[in-house]
Amino acid sequence: VSHPSSLTRAVSSDTLSVGAYASLPAILRKSFTACEAFAALPAGTVEGLLEDIPTLTAILTYHVVPGKVMSGDLSDGMMAATVNGADVTIGTMGGVKVDGATVIAADIVASNGVIHVIDQVILPAEG
Repeated sequence: VSHPSSLTRAVSSDTLSVGAYASLPAILRKSFTACEAFAALPAGTVEGLLEDIPTLTAILTYHVVPGKVMSGDLSDGMMAATVNGADVTIGTMGGVKVDGATVIAADIVASNGVIHVIDQVILPAEG
């Protein structure tokens, strides 16, 4: 992907640059082009998102839950409100899942929150 300026505009929005989300833009700028999860999306999706900053922002903010949530705080069927405003569903049977995406690394404590790495891009419901 050769559209870092579009990604930068999306991840530098006020929503993602405030308080607990301050490191997210830096992480995404550095890893977006090599990200296997984004590469797994249907052909043309990434390019389309880089031209559609509001939709890209909606997707990125769907991956952020405010506060400090550790894996021990999770329960099966739990709903968590995202910065996007929509809820994600947490599953804990057979490993932790977020909207069907498997958590492959959990409880990575950062100075501004906790990171849980998932194996795919999750998409908010349209509408």
